Amino acid sequence: MNLKAQTLKVTLAGNANAGKTCMIHRLIHFQYVEGFHQTVGTATHDWSPIVGDKTLDIQIYDTAGAERYRSIASIYFREANGAVITYDASDEVPTEDLKFWIQSFREMAKVNAPIVIAANKADLIEDRSALQTQVNKVKEEFGYPVFITSSKTGEGIAQMFQFLAEKIHEVFPDSITIDSEFHENEQPGCQC
Repeated sequence: MNLKAQTLKVTLAGNANAGKTCMIHRLIHFQYVEGFHQTVGTATHDWSPIVGDKTLDIQIYDTAGAERYRSIASIYFREANGAVITYDASDEVPTEDLKFWIQSFREMAKVNAPIVIAANKADLIEDRSALQTQVNKVKEEFGYPVFITSSKTGEGIAQMFQFLAEKIHEVFPDSITIDSEFHENEQPGCQC
């Protein structure tokens, strides 16, 4: 019997211009690219982190954050195994928007799917003490791990996604499927 990893689904969500696409580009390609256009609809990216002795197969859905695309974005939360909810930490914390993204995810995703929050664009903030205070407030209010990240410098990106992958593996440890070759030799009907 051949077993292979099931593709796990992670959704990246948050308001427009929070830096979601740049964050994914940093994770996948290890570089920062200035001037990405806003995502329309969604884009997917494959990522294969190692957790313990296993390589996970994760597909990351980079969703549009613009208000007119919110209903489309929430479609990609369906049956998701985890989420990164992102906000621009250099701006005022969008508390109501974070509530919207988290609630939308919880309504559509798999039960107990882990969420992390990314306080992105940390490179734009000189007062790190104020940033840490902001992050602590967000963590206290929402009850999810909050990571200080910067797509530009790479700060916190790999650590946050690795943490999420480990949490997903804890919640969904048996995410394997039986390879289709195994079923080709089976006879139809009951084998009782």
